[in-house]
Amino acid sequence: MADLSCPSCGSKAFEPGHIQSTGLIYQRLSNAKFAILEPSEIPVKSKMCMDCGHIMLYGDAEKAERLVKA
Repeated sequence: MADLSCPSCGSKAFEPGHIQSTGLIYQRLSNAKFAILEPSEIPVKSKMCMDCGHIMLYGDAEKAERLVKA
């Protein structure tokens, strides 16, 4: 994500954040294994383009890999 450009306008001006409702939003993987001692929720983070407002969502790919391969 180091050389990220906005898919809407091509800008490289991003600000990190997270999407919030009355609680945090999590990704739950359909194929996650439950035999590990780690919560299965993956927090959803975001980056917002400061030029056009486009918001991109992302999660912790390393944690997702651990949950699926456990």
